[in-house]
Amino acid sequence: MHVAGENRPLSMGGNFTTLPTDGRAAWWSGLPIEQHRMDPWEGDAEVGPLGGEQGVLLYASGAVQIESTSGGRDVSRRIGAGAVRLMSGSDRQRLRRITGHAEVVVVHLPTEWIARALGDGGSQLFSQTVSLDESGTLTALAAEMLKEVNRRGATGRLFAESLSLAFVSHLGARLGENAPAPHAKSRTFSRLESERLQDFIANRFRDDVSLTELASVVGLRPRHFSALFHRAFGCSPYRFVLNRKLSEAARLLTTTELDVAEVAYELGFCSQSHFTAMFRRAYGVTPGQYALRRRSSVS
Repeated sequence: MHVAGENRPLSMGGNFTTLPTDGRAAWWSGLPIEQHRMDPWEGDAEVGPLGGEQGVLLYASGAVQIESTSGGRDVSRRIGAGAVRLMSGSDRQRLRRITGHAEVVVVHLPTEWIARALGDGGSQLFSQTVSLDESGTLTALAAEMLKEVNRRGATGRLFAESLSLAFVSHLGARLGENAPAPHAKSRTFSRLESERLQDFIANRFRDDVSLTELASVVGLRPRHFSALFHRAFGCSPYRFVLNRKLSEAARLLTTTELDVAEVAYELGFCSQSHFTAMFRRAYGVTPGQYALRRRSSVS
């Protein structure tokens, strides 16, 4: 973003206070995302993404009156909770005044993410600064991304990428993108492709596999791959890999002497607590309880 002569990745200028969320950290593998608070401010600052870049503001709470200059015209608008505004580096504006208070989520949209989600021609949809109707889906996806950032990317790259690509894809649809591409509507995985995917996952499910890696196994873009994968296997790639991890965890807990912490480490979970939460959600009991019950039933 460009603010009063200074370039910063996400900050939006004026009296914007960065709240304690860092979506640019090395452990987060999704879209750069931050929280900001808008407070009353008056001055003269050029704000918005750098040329060729884009960002989205999602108003989480509060309401503000914003006065700015865009294209030589004075603009005054009141924005409340639930509003979504696309900011384009090709259409920056000068901020004059903010009245009121609001908390906003700022999502940066690197061009490579737009290409991954919408194809090489997707960037043309993001050439203007524009307000969108309230979008519960975009707000919900951004909230899930923030939760994962605050968990320090605990669920892994596959989950982070899936959330981020869903955000860009839905935003593209709101801006006029038809999804999915025509050739993908009737496309299905061949038996060989399905077998290759299952073999790849069987060999790599312990690793922090990315959506891009999975899609490359069958030569597809991540966006189209996710839709086809769900059609073929009945769940998302993230859920399929997680289920494979949990199935292996159940086996290790009952056929080896590994304790819960060792199983969590063996299967690539970021922590024992995260492993326990995922296992309990799937099996209704903690890993320790599961191991005791199964071992006692065998003896």
